[in-house]
Amino acid sequence: MSAIKDIEASTDSVDELVSFPNIVTVESISLDGFSVCKSVNIPGIVGITGPDGLYISNMPALTSLSFPALNSIASIAVISDDVGVNSLLSSVDLPVLHIIASDTYCRRNPLLQSFNAPVWVPNNHTTIDFSNNSLSTTSVQQILRRCVLAGVTTCVIKLSGGTNSGVASLNAQGHADVVTLGAQLTINP
Repeated sequence: MSAIKDIEASTDSVDELVSFPNIVTVESISLDGFSVCKSVNIPGIVGITGPDGLYISNMPALTSLSFPALNSIASIAVISDDVGVNSLLSSVDLPVLHIIASDTYCRRNPLLQSFNAPVWVPNNHTTIDFSNNSLSTTSVQQILRRCVLAGVTTCVIKLSGGTNSGVASLNAQGHADVVTLGAQLTINP
């Protein structure tokens, strides 16, 4: 197992990024502008250690993103942004992600229904922006629950816009979480 400095790519020469099997940590991952890449699955990476974090943007054919072993991101995580849209992205799977030390931007992915990070512990004093997606009720409730369980009180949490599930679709626990998060939360009705 080894560590490398960065994985950075911005080319149109691949359909699918499948594996970097011998890499355990990287300083950053930046994938930008793959117009034909359909899925990203990087199974071996457990940590992103540098200040540039994770950046996935401007990949209009991308439908799924999976980091099955990723445990921590030492800085920011950006999946799409105000410049590039991942217009077909429907699922993000981070099953063992525990820490994103800074802001989380997973926004402007109009078909994103599933965001799975069941052990994620959000930090106070950060922005958690999932605006303008199509998140399912299950995904919205998971994000709310993770924020409440982490005890965040000083975040900016955005779950509004797009066709994200809103308050009307939540179960009793989801409603309680909305109340607990209070003014730091914006969510669809």
